[in-house]
Order: sequence, then structure tokens, then C-alpha cells
Amino acid sequence: GSIPTQIGWMTEISTLNFSNNLFNSTIPFQIKKLSNMKELQLHNNELTGQIPDEVEHLTKLEILTLSSNNLDGTLPSTLSELKNSLRELHVSDNNLTGRMKNVCPLKELEILAMDTNGFNGNLLPCVGTMSNLKEFYIFGNDLTGNIPTEIGNLHNLEKLAIEDNDLTGSIIDTGICALRRDNVLTEF
Repeated sequence: GSIPTQIGWMTEISTLNFSNNLFNSTIPFQIKKLSNMKELQLHNNELTGQIPDEVEHLTKLEILTLSSNNLDGTLPSTLSELKNSLRELHVSDNNLTGRMKNVCPLKELEILAMDTNGFNGNLLPCVGTMSNLKEFYIFGNDLTGNIPTEIGNLHNLEKLAIEDNDLTGSIIDTGICALRRDNVLTEF
């Protein structure tokens, strides 16, 4: 079935979890009316189409979980409107493509899961400015080029998974090895 367009009527709701169902529609643009939304979980469905630009209206959103669907296209540039609120972005296991540039403004992120998609281009140095990042998953994409040295600036990083890309360069040169001893870095 589809996510009903009447979802826009639930303007006071702060958490919505439609995960682990068989929704096979696009994400309705009426989500823009959910201005009090803090947590939107739609993972593990069969959602199609692109992540709607209307996410920009969810300015209180802290957690967005869209993993394990059939979403395609690029991450919308309007995600940058969530730069002061979004702490977790989960878009793993979809058919998303393009470069990672639209996550660069999201400086409050603690978890960024973009693995098992078709993201391409370089791993951008701006990732090193996400100082709150604790978990970073980008494995199983088509990323190329050197691992940026700025990744060594992620002093709160506990989990890093970057395997199954075409990244090059020296891990030692990135400063990853100098991160806190109690952090657990996995899967280079």
C-alpha cells in the first residue's frame, strides 16, 4: 500500500514510525506539514522515488531513517535546512546516487549511514567538520580518490566503515590512527 497523503493532517505529531511494513509508494510531499516532527522512521519498506525536497520543512527533525527501501536519485539539497537539528541520517541500502556534498552542512550529525548505495566521486573533506560524528558508514558505494586527511578531525568517531569502495591513499596519513584510544574503528 501507500503512505496516505492525509499524513499531513497530523501536524502535532513528533514521532512517526512506519518501519518494517510493505509501503510501496513514494514519500508524500505532505510531510512538509509535519513541522513538529522530531523522528521520522520509514525504513525497511518498499518506498520508491526520490527523497522529497519538502524535508526542508521538518526543521525540528532529529532522526531521519529511510534505509532499506528502493529510493533513488540524489540526496536533496534541501537537507541543508536541517543543519541545526538533524543528529541521525540513515539512508543505507537504497539506490541513491550522486556526490555526498548535500550532507556537508549537517554539522550536528552523530550518525551518518549512507552505505550500500551508488554514491560516487570523492569522499569530501567537509566530512572532517562534522565534529559530533560518532558513527560513519559509507561502505558499498562507488567512492573514489584519496581518503581526506580531514577525517582525522573526527575526535568523537567510534565506528567507521568505508570498505567496498575504490578509495586510495594511506590510512596513517589521514590521522585516523591518532583518534581517541577508546574509540572502536572498524572496517577500513
